[in-house]
Amino acid sequence: MTTRSLIIEPASGSALQSDIQVNILGLAFSRGYSIKDVIVSVDGGKNWGEARLGKDMGRYSWIQWSYPWKPERRGKYILMSVAAI
Repeated sequence: MTTRSLIIEPASGSALQSDIQVNILGLAFSRGYSIKDVIVSVDGGKNWGEARLGKDMGRYSWIQWSYPWKPERRGKYILMSVAAI
């Protein structure tokens, strides 16, 4: 399995209110290497921000991450995440 990061919250297609903070939550995994960073984009990859990593539970374990975000306006957003080892 290659290095992966996935978003688990908010769910795809969720309706979010503007000006209310949302915690984007996810998981990351690699082939036995520690995850060093997860970056998150809320605009389809134009801009990126660093997520906060949870506790590293060791080799071959998923690591949780979170990214606080406040949508500026109503509309559609493309959320993306990338993990790095």
